[in-house]
Amino acid sequence: MIGFNLDFDAFVRSFVQNRDTSFAFLLGAGASITSGIPSADDCIWDWKRMIYCSSQSSIPPFIDPKSDLCKNIIQKWIDNQGGFPSIGDPNEYTFYAEKALPIEGDRVKYFEHLAQSKQPYIGYKLLCLLNKYGIVKSVWSTNFDGLVERAAQQANITPICINLNCAERIYRTESTSELLYIALHGDYKYTSLKNTSKELDSQHPIFVAALKRYFNDKNLIVIGYSGRDKSLMSALTEAFSERGSGRIYWCGYGSHISPEVESLLRTAREANRDAYYIDTDGFDKTMLSLVINCFQADIEKKKEIMSILESVPEDNNTSPFSIHITKTDKYLKSNLYPIIFPKELFQFEIEYHDGEKPWDFLREITKDQNIIAVPYKKKVYAFSTGSAINNVFGSRLKSDIERIPVSMDDIERKSSYRELFLRATLQSIAIIRGLNVDIRHNILWRSDIFRNDNGTLVHEAIECSLVFVPQQKYALLALRPTIYVENSHRVSKEKKQEYTRIYLDKMWNKAYSNKLAQWENIIFGGTRLSFEVPQNSGSGFKFLIGQNCGFSEIQYQDTTEHGYSSKSYDNKRTIYRGLQIKEPKLEFVNTFADRPFLDSNPMRGLSNHRPYDS
Repeated sequence: MIGFNLDFDAFVRSFVQNRDTSFAFLLGAGASITSGIPSADDCIWDWKRMIYCSSQSSIPPFIDPKSDLCKNIIQKWIDNQGGFPSIGDPNEYTFYAEKALPIEGDRVKYFEHLAQSKQPYIGYKLLCLLNKYGIVKSVWSTNFDGLVERAAQQANITPICINLNCAERIYRTESTSELLYIALHGDYKYTSLKNTSKELDSQHPIFVAALKRYFNDKNLIVIGYSGRDKSLMSALTEAFSERGSGRIYWCGYGSHISPEVESLLRTAREANRDAYYIDTDGFDKTMLSLVINCFQADIEKKKEIMSILESVPEDNNTSPFSIHITKTDKYLKSNLYPIIFPKELFQFEIEYHDGEKPWDFLREITKDQNIIAVPYKKKVYAFSTGSAINNVFGSRLKSDIERIPVSMDDIERKSSYRELFLRATLQSIAIIRGLNVDIRHNILWRSDIFRNDNGTLVHEAIECSLVFVPQQKYALLALRPTIYVENSHRVSKEKKQEYTRIYLDKMWNKAYSNKLAQWENIIFGGTRLSFEVPQNSGSGFKFLIGQNCGFSEIQYQDTTEHGYSSKSYDNKRTIYRGLQIKEPKLEFVNTFADRPFLDSNPMRGLSNHRPYDS
C-alpha cells in the first residue's frame, strides 16, 4: 500500500481535475481561527483559567491564558489538585468544557459570546464561491460559530442549516441555488450543543446514516479538524469503509499524521477508496490556492476572487513590531558574522528501496563523497557536481539533475535547506582551516586537547548556527564557544555538563570576547572567507563569510543613564537596534512611613525594607 501523504501541489491539481464532480468540506475549529474564533486549544486554556481563578481567594493581576508563564502557573495548580487529566490528554476538551461550565445553557452562552460579531474571513468567502459555481455542494462542521451560514448570506447564497434540533432536514433534495450546511455538534443559536464527553459519545443516528449515503460518490475534504471526536471519526470510518467513488482528502497542519487519521485513511484504502493526507498552510491559504487554480483561465471569476480579497477588513491585518530609535547610547558586540549563500542548488529525485529512510540513506551513500545532500518532499537537494551525483546515485536517479534557484526566504523557512547550507559551510571551514567537524551537533573543534580526564579527551570547540535578518540578502553565522568530548556516547550527561561548566563558568565578558576573537582568527585569519562547494570543483556554488561581527545599537529609555558614542564606529556593522527599558520599581514596606517604598533593585529593597504584602 502506497503512503498516505500527498504533496500540496498535487492535491490542488487533483481538485482542479475533478472540479466537475461533487465536493464537500468538513471544517473544524482551525478553519475559524483567522475569523477571530478561538481554537479548541485556546478554549481549553480559557476553561482552565476560569477554574483556576474561581478557586482563588484573590485573583492574581495577570492571568492571560495565552502567556506561557500564566499557563505554567495554572497547570502546576491543576496538577497539584488531582482528578484532572494530564496536559495534552485527548479528553481535555470534553473534561474542561463540563468542569468549567457544567450547565448546558452556560456552555451555549459561552460559545455565543465567542461568535458574536465575528465575520467570516477569506477562506469562508472563497468556500461559498466554490458553492456558487457548483463545485462544493455541502459543508459539514464541528464548529458552533455559524460562520458558514453567515458567509453564505453575505454571498447571496441560501444556506440550508441543519443542526441537532432539525437533523431530519438532511434528507431534502440538493439544489444548485442552496448550500447545505450541517452543524454536527450544534449551533450556538439553538439550544443543543455537543462538547462534553457524554454529548460527544455518539453522533446523531441520522447524521451517521447520511454520512454513509452522502459520501458514496462525493469527495470529502477535511480541514481545520484534529479528529479528537471519537464518535465522528467512527462515523467517518463507517462511511468510508464501504466501496464507493468518493475520495477523502485530509488536510492537516504539519507532516505528522495522527493515529486516528491514519486509521481512517487506511480503512478507506482497504475499501478501494482514494484517501490522502495533505500538509497545508491553513484554511485560508488552502482555499485561495484551490480557487485561483480552478478559475485561473476565467477573467470574470478572477475579478470576483480579487474583489473578495479586497473586501477583507483591514483590522485582520497585523503590523510588524517596531521601535523608534532616535539616538545610540551604547553598542553591543555580537557573535554574528554575515554570510552570503549561493543562489542555486541541485535538485533531483531518486528511488528508495522498501524500508529505506531518506535521511539515513543519503547520509550513508554520500559518506566520504564530494556531495552534501538532504531530502525534502520526495526530492533531493544537494551541493556537488553533476558527474559526482551521477556516479554516486547511478540507477537510482528518477529524474534529471536540475539547477534550481533558491532564495534567502526559502532557506529560512525550510529546515532541510537550512541544514544543507549550514552543513556545507561547516564542512568547508573544517577542510580549509584544518578543523574537525561534528555535523550532527553543528560543532567545529580543534585537535589540541583542552582536558584529559582519565582518557576522556575534551577539546575546545565552536558551535555554529544560522540566524536570518528580515529583508536582507544575507544571513548570519552565529559562533558560540563550547567544548567537544570525543566518544561522547560513553560519557554521562552529567559529566559533559561538568566539563562545559568548567570551561565556561569563568569566561565572563572580556574572556568570552577574547575567546571569540581567537576563533575569529582561526576561521578568518583577518580576512573574509570565500569558498566553493565542493572545493575547487567549478560547481559555481560560492559562499562568502565576512570576518567582522555585527553590533546592536541601544538607546536608553532612562534619561539618567550615561551613554557613549563612537565616532569611528562603522554603521554598516549594525544588525539590530533596541531600546533598554527602565527597570520596574517594586513595592516594599517602608519602615519609616505608612506607604510603600519603591526600589528597582530587588535585593537592595529586601535588604533595606520588608516585602510589601498586598
